[in-house]
Parts: sequence; structure tokens; C-alpha cells
Amino acid sequence: MSLESATYVAGLVSTNPTATDSKSQGDDHLRLIKSTLLNSFAGFPGMVVVTGSEAQGSTVNDYTVTVSPAPSAYTTSMVVLFKAAHANTGAATVQVNALGTKPLIAVDGSALKTGDIESGGVVAAWYDGTSFYVISGNDRANRNGDTYSGSHVMTGATVTVATQSALDNSTKAASTAYADAAVAAEASLRSSADTTLQTNINSEASTRAAADTALQNSKADLASPAFTGTPTAPTATAGTSTTQIATTAFVMAQAFSAALPAQTGNAGKFVTTDGTNASWADAVTPTGTQTLTNKTLVAPVNTGARETRVAMGAGTAIDLASGNYFSRTNSGAVTFSVSNVPASGTTASFILDLTNGGVGAITWWSGVKWAGGTAPTLTSAGRDVLGFFTHDGGTTWTGLVLGKDVK
Repeated sequence: MSLESATYVAGLVSTNPTATDSKSQGDDHLRLIKSTLLNSFAGFPGMVVVTGSEAQGSTVNDYTVTVSPAPSAYTTSMVVLFKAAHANTGAATVQVNALGTKPLIAVDGSALKTGDIESGGVVAAWYDGTSFYVISGNDRANRNGDTYSGSHVMTGATVTVATQSALDNSTKAASTAYADAAVAAEASLRSSADTTLQTNINSEASTRAAADTALQNSKADLASPAFTGTPTAPTATAGTSTTQIATTAFVMAQAFSAALPAQTGNAGKFVTTDGTNASWADAVTPTGTQTLTNKTLVAPVNTGARETRVAMGAGTAIDLASGNYFSRTNSGAVTFSVSNVPASGTTASFILDLTNGGVGAITWWSGVKWAGGTAPTLTSAGRDVLGFFTHDGGTTWTGLVLGKDVK
């Protein structure tokens, strides 16, 4: 019979070779068996599963396994099976024969915890080339400090937990003893609270009765009452004309409501009038520095008035809130912009003092108009003085050359 075709052990035909096959085919069958075995166990470079007896090493966390015949070396994917002679109390190690100590760790790569290996329990550990992973050990829920999630069916079981201290308010499991103590404590507190509450109710009733009596004895008669001390009453709305009692606040409001504007928020101001209506105005001290933001001065006489000079540096924004005289030294192309321009109907103007203004192209802000419709050619190595004004809120600016190549 011809040789079967197989890649893995499962593909071998157990009835081959037959009795009638020639002996010369024997080597072909042997080679096929070797090939399928190598393919089926391709991931195991050495011993696949070793079983041995275990004895405690230097501590209860050291497991020494003796295998016969002894493996020559640890190999990746090796599985060691042994029956533990003692339980662990923490991180553990394993040594097969005298091949050297290796870490014995949990499947998630963490160190073993107390009780992960039971005395008499069967342990299966897989080697990854560095450590042995315990893939079969103690999986019962009795390990100190472990956190368990999900559903656990414990029908018929008597689960015991430590009784926590009184008033413990956490996610710890509560024993029946803790629950009984908590109920008893709550009942005691409730009884004490009920007694205190009743005592307070009785005291409040007695105090209220005494207060009612004192109030009745001290109130004024309804007919022709005689008040002492400083009696108070609701303040009527300004303009009220009835028999309602008038407070001093009502009298003040009524007496001055037609003459004075509202006083709240106007401390330090003075009253001004347009001949019909009174209003508040800010007081101006004629000495020292004054800031008159958005104030209109009618026919003022200025002596020694000065404007603020703003050195722009490398800036290109002309902020009219900061001054009226701006100076800049150009080193190349520049684009100017103007901000904080007064509203239409108010004239705004400023001076721009440029040094080397012609060294590069200048892009003026929108709305600038020049004599003849053409922007002036400025001095490349020198100083030019320009003036600008607007009266329509910055929609249109008139640009003037006040001085060119000033020396």
C-alpha cells in the first residue's frame, strides 16, 4: 500500500504499514512519523511536560521539584506538574532539579498572594523563558486582601466575614453581628433623640406661652395707642396720599423726589440741571492729573496742554486710547492699523513720526485719502512727519504730509 500523506499526528493512519507492505517502505513511514511529530510539537524545543515530587526549599515560598529523568535545561513552553507539600505565604519561586531558581507568578504576571498554592494542591506552571506562570492552583475565594467582582453563587454555604468596627461606613462585607450591633445602636440613638425632641417641644411650648403673655401685656391699645421707644412701620411708596402712617424714609423721599435724582451709586458727585431736570455729574478737582474719559468740555481754555507720545517699537497697531503722537523706525515692509476711533460726529487726529519710512512698502489702513489720490513717497534714510484726522468714526481718514525728510 502506498504511503499516506500527513502533516500532523492526527493525519497518520494507524493501520499503516500493512503486513503486505514491503520492508523497504519502513524508512518512509519512520520519516513521516518524525515529520508529523515535529510539526505537532513545533513550539516545544525541549521537554514538554515534566512531573515530579516537591519539597520545601529554604522557605515556605520556595518550591523544589525533583524530576526523573532530569531535564538538561529549562525550555520555553515547558510545563511542570507537581503536588505542593506546603502552602505559600507570598511571592514564590520554583526550581526543577538543580537548573536554578525561577519566579513562580500568577497568570497576570503579578506576584503570588498568600494561599495561591495550597498544601496538597496540584500545581501546573508554564515557562515563558523567564518565569513560571501558575495556570492551576488555588482559585477559591479565601485569599486575604483580594477583591472579587461579578456574581457568586453560595447557596447552602455559610460565609463568614470579620465583624467590622461600629459605625464603619465602607464597602466591606457586614457580618450579622455587625448588623445586629448597628440596629441596636440606631434604636438607642432614636430613643435618645425622641426623648430630646420631646423635651425641646415641651420647652418651646412653655417659652411660646410666656412670650404670648408678655406680648399681650406689652402691646398698645388699638384705640388711641401711646407708643414708646422707636416704633417702626412699612414705608409707603412715594406719592402715596392716604391715612397710612408715614415713616421718616417716606418723608425724605417725598420731600426730595422732585428735586433730586436717585442717590444710590452716586457718592462724590454733584447735582447739575438743564433747566428742567436735575442729574448727577462727576466732580472735577482743578489740580493734579485728571482723566476725563468721554467728557465734553464746552469752550475750554487750555494752558500748557500736552499730548502723549507713544514709541511703537516693532508694533504696527496705532491705539488712539494710548496717545495722539506715535513714532516708529521702519526696517522693511509694514502694515498699519488703527483702533479705538471715536464715533462718527467726533473729530479724531494724530501724528505719525516715521524714521526710514521709505525703506519698504507701507500698507495703510482702510479709508486713508491722500492729496491727489496717491500716497506720498517717504524718505528711505531720514525722518518724515505725517498727520491724520477723521470725523466719521474712521470710515474716511485724511492723510497729510506735515514734514518730509525733516532734519
